[in-house]
Amino acid sequence: MLVIKRDLALFLCLLLVGCNADTHQVDEPKRSAHEPIGYLGFVSGQAWALQFNDCGVYDLDGAKKYLWFNRNLTQVSCYQVKPDDGPEPIRIYQTPSLDAESQTIMAFTELVLSPSGWGDFPHVYQVIDGDWYRVKEGWLHLTHADKAYAQFYSGFQDGKAKAAHEDYYRNH
Repeated sequence: MLVIKRDLALFLCLLLVGCNADTHQVDEPKRSAHEPIGYLGFVSGQAWALQFNDCGVYDLDGAKKYLWFNRNLTQVSCYQVKPDDGPEPIRIYQTPSLDAESQTIMAFTELVLSPSGWGDFPHVYQVIDGDWYRVKEGWLHLTHADKAYAQFYSGFQDGKAKAAHEDYYRNH
């Protein structure tokens, strides 16, 4: 009986070692800490367009998603942003911890907005626990409320619609 147990244990060890040897981990390509892995964009992949010409935004609720990215906006489409409408500045942390030293910003430096309302969203360079995002300025903590307006997308922003949007703006 002891011999059978020993042979069974040896068989299981060899099986486990064999399985372990057959599997190999594919290493992801190493990325520079300065290379973006994605970006923060509007929830549900909505295109970046302030819709200057058709008054698509006419109240604070419609303006909030744009204000989430840029607290300096004074107008979004047909809505004039009142000083008391603006949300608090964006809090950026030195490390991914709510106890870390922090600063506030009014807009992301990588948020670039053309006169027509088309823009480039801020890049994300690292994600931790689905709530911490390293952007150019430092670490951003997305709360549940923040996730109503912005979400992380891996890869790069699709700019295919930009030319059509710019053309529409110029011709209307």
